[in-house]
Amino acid sequence: MGGFKWNVIEARMKKNVEEGKLGDERYRLVAFAIFGLVLFPSKIGVISLEAANVFVEYEYDRINPSSAILAKTMLSLNHCRMHGK
Repeated sequence: MGGFKWNVIEARMKKNVEEGKLGDERYRLVAFAIFGLVLFPSKIGVISLEAANVFVEYEYDRINPSSAILAKTMLSLNHCRMHGK
């Protein structure tokens, strides 16, 4: 299972700031980090390839999977609460 290390992405963002590039690439890197580290956590400090695939799909199709993921999480939590687990 491969992935992207967070410190590499962080270094790229710092380089953009130093060079005065505060445009779209920086926002995409932050969004990519959120997809990878928050929505699809794997190893600590690693963004999985699955998260990268979802992010690329979002970039091309503009379909955000966040609402579906949150809905599924709420259904799972409700199921656990109903069954006393």
